[in-house]
Amino acid sequence: MPEIKESELILSEHTVTVIVCTYNGEKYISEQLDSLLAQTYKKMRIVIYDDLSTDATWEVLSRYAMRYESVSIVRNDRRLGVVANFERAIAKTDTPYIALCDQDDIWFPDKLERSVKMLEPYDDIPAYIHTDLCVVDENANVVHPSFFRWKGYVFPEKKSTDILISRSGVMGNTVVMNRRMKARVLPFLSADVMHDYHIGVIGELFGKRITLREPTLYYRIHGNNAGNRRKSLKEKISAFFSDPLPYGSLRPYLQLLLKRKPDISDRNIIEDFIVCISYKSFASLVRCLYRKHYFKADSLYRLRVLVRYLFARKGMR
Repeated sequence: MPEIKESELILSEHTVTVIVCTYNGEKYISEQLDSLLAQTYKKMRIVIYDDLSTDATWEVLSRYAMRYESVSIVRNDRRLGVVANFERAIAKTDTPYIALCDQDDIWFPDKLERSVKMLEPYDDIPAYIHTDLCVVDENANVVHPSFFRWKGYVFPEKKSTDILISRSGVMGNTVVMNRRMKARVLPFLSADVMHDYHIGVIGELFGKRITLREPTLYYRIHGNNAGNRRKSLKEKISAFFSDPLPYGSLRPYLQLLLKRKPDISDRNIIEDFIVCISYKSFASLVRCLYRKHYFKADSLYRLRVLVRYLFARKGMR
């Protein structure tokens, strides 16, 4: 098998390492890798960390590694899960820039070139770039031309800690970060919080976020990444009453985040957000929904949160 040793991951002639984390991705991985190999930016290498796939993913990866010198593969010796797999991959990479990649998308040919060009002026500070995405279905038919608009994500140019610790919207499969940003994001604080949320939060607190409001890839929505797929009317009605209250699972992560010693203004925002998502009273929830920027400015969404709060309180009695 053309598997590389971790000691061989550092190659100075490459400017960018594209990290791909795979698990049972045989269906779409070839299309993803073909789009990476077609990048107009050539000073890059592709390193794939497979998390002990049980389908034919490893065999597909092996064929690419044998055929293309720029492709290297690593097989984990135990299952890590997606967050820990990305954490390990980032830690093992020492090129000036690191690009994160999923196993089932299709990159536009100039994605890396545009991202690196926009990131280069910030080499002296922790910085990362993220972009919009074009949403497609499992057959690569366009569902929506803008993921940002589809989901209602807003990214002000100025620092916006309140938005990034709550709604976030930073998609890891678009992220390219520099070395200084890598040093800031590691180690991850929790395997229970997605890596792209963590990167977005750390970038807002301690670095520079660059938002490109144009798609740089086709983001594939299918059965195995169901979190962002379109829901049926029946699912929407069910979720209206039964979904857990938003952000509640973030409290342990945010407590750990405070130990990273953010500045006083950011600390105050984080502590206030923790109070909000503790859902201690109806009055405090209304205050957070309508006077803060933690929740989407959507009337139906806010009503849904209030209804779910009342149902949750009723169930606790």
